[in-house]
Amino acid sequence: MTKEKKFYEYLAEKLPTWGNDEFVVEKYGVSIATIDKLLPKLKEEYLANWTKKKSFNPYILLMTLNFLKTNPSYRTASKEFGCSKETYQKRVSNCLQAIANCLPQIEFKDRYGTSTESLKLNLVVDTTLCPIEKPSNIEVQRQHYSEKHKTTGLKYEIGVRTDSGLACWLGDPYRGGEHDINILLDGGLLNELDKDEVIFADKGYQGVSEEVITPIKGKILSGESETLNLKVVDSNSIFSLINLLWNWILRQSILSSRFPDFLEILEQIVENFNCRFKRFGALKQQYRGAIARGEEVDYSFHKLMVEVVVKLCNFEIQNGSPLRAECI
Repeated sequence: MTKEKKFYEYLAEKLPTWGNDEFVVEKYGVSIATIDKLLPKLKEEYLANWTKKKSFNPYILLMTLNFLKTNPSYRTASKEFGCSKETYQKRVSNCLQAIANCLPQIEFKDRYGTSTESLKLNLVVDTTLCPIEKPSNIEVQRQHYSEKHKTTGLKYEIGVRTDSGLACWLGDPYRGGEHDINILLDGGLLNELDKDEVIFADKGYQGVSEEVITPIKGKILSGESETLNLKVVDSNSIFSLINLLWNWILRQSILSSRFPDFLEILEQIVENFNCRFKRFGALKQQYRGAIARGEEVDYSFHKLMVEVVVKLCNFEIQNGSPLRAECI
């Protein structure tokens, strides 16, 4: 009997609800099917790079997933998993890096989906804030404070495909006080786009660049804005193409009241990805770890957590757990 088989029998005996996917997602953030598919990849990575032993303890994966999902204190979690605080921290840190290594990379070239020669729209982009504990240094605290969210945090720019919601862009961490537009302009995403390629973003990005399509602000629109409700800044050729597309969609919506709103679908895609992303308490709740000592900041561990969660979300999308059907 393999160690993994014994491991599952042990879980079934110790946790009567282990076979219940709802319980597993609540405790570990991902489904049983995802854990089943991830374990062989992680075992191979561990045996190759992380241990001198000839065996791999699957319980380390559950320990790490639980850390991401429930955001426990190291003291509480180490007691639950029956090890010292130092051992727990080391196991979680190593396993996070191992997961990041064994899952597919987040590749910008994977963004191509349903775009055409006439409308090169592949990505929906948004910035999400992950709360952190207030740094002790007042100036560092001020830099990381977001007026919008009324908390200190780190911001990450995420770009997902318009057809499936697969994340193909993850930007570097920025301080919570940084404006989303500055992150977009500084982060490098726009420089990676093909000629005439555009991205979709929410109303907060309106007017930032000719490569960014946004809904027009305001509920009461008139004339061309009411027909289109879409804007491309200073790009007449692309604007004409999108105008044609939107007029076609408008005609279809008149013919069928069930035709979904184009812009709402694009917004729902990134919102639903963020919902799955924020399923993990370490990113939704206030992160317990320190990102600063005095004026010195270190985002490396937090960035690793975010990378792992985004890759786990992608892994689920690619392995039978798509985003909600209305977003695809």
